[in-house]
Amino acid sequence: MKFLTVCILLFSIHGLTFGQKVSESHRPFKYKNNFQFEARGHGLHYSLGYERLLINTPKWKCSAQISGAYYPPKTQLIRIWVPALLNGMLSFGAHHIELGCGYIFTSDGLYEFGKPDPIARRLGFWAARLGYRYQEPDGRFLLRMAIAPFAEHLGAYAPHKRWMIYPQMALSMGIAF
Repeated sequence: MKFLTVCILLFSIHGLTFGQKVSESHRPFKYKNNFQFEARGHGLHYSLGYERLLINTPKWKCSAQISGAYYPPKTQLIRIWVPALLNGMLSFGAHHIELGCGYIFTSDGLYEFGKPDPIARRLGFWAARLGYRYQEPDGRFLLRMAIAPFAEHLGAYAPHKRWMIYPQMALSMGIAF
């Protein structure tokens, strides 16, 4: 019975979402590029990024995003973070639901007490994004809020635990051009 209820609910939402005529507020984005500053998220504490729209229809958009963050050795964090993601957006005028996945490339090795740790060598993390984006179709300002977890495959370092998942929230502000 629960399965039937969920199926009916999903078909109802699908009809509401895709069964409407495209209104004046449902337009493609005017600007296809943007720069963003992200707090938390896939750059760990912060990142600066660039995003380019690949698909730009009134209801569906797809973008490729690349960001970067650098941390000095004294922070004892991985020094370089380069998240690269593909994001899909379902649009409702100026409001968009985002879903994305990608990979975070990192510098080679962790730093422990200022020295590279050869045992804990991490080459990167798998990344995901589920969030909300506010951007007018012809506007330059954008605001994003997301759940942005990333995960690493531990492999031989921890045979009892294969994956380590790091939950993360993200807040981004950007300018389109």
